[in-house]
Amino acid sequence: MEQRALSPLRFGVGMCEDYVAALTLLLRDMGLRAEYVPGLIYSVEGHLVDHAWTIVQIDGVWYHLDSQLEDNISCRGSVRYRYLLKSDTTMAASHRWGQNLKQNAQIVQNYL
Repeated sequence: MEQRALSPLRFGVGMCEDYVAALTLLLRDMGLRAEYVPGLIYSVEGHLVDHAWTIVQIDGVWYHLDSQLEDNISCRGSVRYRYLLKSDTTMAASHRWGQNLKQNAQIVQNYL
């Protein structure tokens, strides 16, 4: 995970896995419980595609943070925080993970 984290931290670019690695390691270094979550999201075209994001536990509650998508969202130079510290219910509108995956056995076997 340390190697994957280098790209977004050093160069400001990377794939979702790189962003997740960086954020997860930073949150853990802050003393928080954080985990890498593999799953799927809906693409602009409406298809489910492979994706990953972070979950973090704060005061006993787990929250989702999708740092890679967040990095791509801005409006007139301001960040909107659409995918930071969101509940399962909010993230389930666009993300699929764990038991929410309605995909074939190969995805479950290879990604979970």
